[in-house]
Amino acid sequence: MKQFNIVFSFCVAVLLAGITYLTVLFPENVHAERFGPAFYPLTLVCVIVVLLVLFLLENRRQTCDARLFESARLRRPLAMGAAFVALILLLEPIGFPLSGFAFLLATTRFFGTPWRTSLAVAAIVTGLIYLMFKIVLQVPIPLGALWETLS
Repeated sequence: MKQFNIVFSFCVAVLLAGITYLTVLFPENVHAERFGPAFYPLTLVCVIVVLLVLFLLENRRQTCDARLFESARLRRPLAMGAAFVALILLLEPIGFPLSGFAFLLATTRFFGTPWRTSLAVAAIVTGLIYLMFKIVLQVPIPLGALWETLS
């Protein structure tokens, strides 16, 4: 159990590092508002870091179980971590619409969702996230170098 939790915690830490890196790239506060666009994501990162530390402290008390060392148990968190790292790395080159769609498609397929459902979920959720940030929150989302060269 300890090894599995440590691997899981490492994956979460890598995800948090990626989120923090992308959040720092947000533009400065251009409106006369109290908080800029990076405030909410950085607040969430801080909360998750505190929860991760508590999780690791609790993990120190648990006993080690050899059955959890199986590669099948470690495959899901490692695959999710790798998919999220790929999402972060692909945001700049191909932008959020394509990388978000690919991430959601890959993760839903990984968990055994049928192709039609995976395609629909990936398209709808990516579209809703894009609309929420672009129109409702008025926060720019990276479209990537690919879209910039095409336009």
